[in-house]
Amino acid sequence: MRALLIAGCLWATLLYGAEDWPMARGNPRMTGVSVSKLPDKPELLWSFKTDEAIKGSAVISGGVVYFGGGDKKVYALKLSDGSKLWEFEALDRIESTPCVHEGVLYIGSNDCNLYALDAATGKKKWEYKTEDTIKAPPVVVNGKVLVGSYDTKLHGVDASTGKGLWKIETQNYINAPCSVAGDRAVAGGCDGFLYVVDHEKGALIGKVAVGPMVDGKPSEAAYISAAAAIRDKVAYVGHYEAQVVAVDIEKLEIKWRYKSPRDFPFFSGPALQGERIVAGARDKRLHCLNVADGKQLWEFQTRGQINSSAVICGDRVVFGCSDHRLYIVGLETGKEIWSYELNDDIESSPAVSDGIFVVGCDDGTLYAFGAKK
Repeated sequence: MRALLIAGCLWATLLYGAEDWPMARGNPRMTGVSVSKLPDKPELLWSFKTDEAIKGSAVISGGVVYFGGGDKKVYALKLSDGSKLWEFEALDRIESTPCVHEGVLYIGSNDCNLYALDAATGKKKWEYKTEDTIKAPPVVVNGKVLVGSYDTKLHGVDASTGKGLWKIETQNYINAPCSVAGDRAVAGGCDGFLYVVDHEKGALIGKVAVGPMVDGKPSEAAYISAAAAIRDKVAYVGHYEAQVVAVDIEKLEIKWRYKSPRDFPFFSGPALQGERIVAGARDKRLHCLNVADGKQLWEFQTRGQINSSAVICGDRVVFGCSDHRLYIVGLETGKEIWSYELNDDIESSPAVSDGIFVVGCDDGTLYAFGAKK
């Protein structure tokens, strides 16, 4: 098991760069894995207060933390001490997670716009208008920004100019970011389908119903709210019908299903490393599954729903919870290593870099934890 953990960290380092966390879930495959090692007993390093709840997650690039909040603002802070570098105000709340790529920050807003900002100054470069709220995190691939909207479409946008390139129609809202592997982008929708798209051509390859069959038809209640994690042409994703599924994105078929024994939705995205997948659910448990067959390896019980997507850091897993606590548990054992109580629910997911993890809270504060020097 230890060899697999080391190999996974080396692979991530080579593919995505050593310590940055520049997008939702850390990398284009949305695996939720950091190469950073967490301290045995993290301490609060700093906090930054905003005026409203922070629902989206932060990202980290070049020693700078970027995030948006319910106060309509995008912030850039120094990772070292939490001091503010700049802020940008949109026209409505921001619940999307940013993506930083080649010196530009891309982020969606409830004002229906996708914004491109200069990451160094916060100055607006362009905006792209959709027909409804954007809560999904954007992802940049091969000069294109991929982002879903509540207008039921997946949009491909030129990253340099903000010009719309293509749209893929779905049947309901899109909350989740695209996961990208090669020329394929995978996005889940609130219509219960996982969409597989050729992002170069802007063409739909196919879609897979992720929910159980009801009266001979796929369940319409299997909403997908978070990212799928991709490895070896298989996408792993949770949905509202209390399942985590493994989907072959080449054959467009389900490989296996895991059903939560308590029948509560999976709202957060899974993290994937080695032979293990971890995913939080609204049954107040963090579930750890075997990648090969979806069998449960362990579960960790909290005192609230888990809407925060977990992050794997070596042999540890860090995540937030609606019981107001941050947790670190062992990846192999599922045993609690550390916890820390904040002032409100934690729906934001951790971003990890350089031994520090940052997370937003519904109390309107961004918190940073690590080892004090």
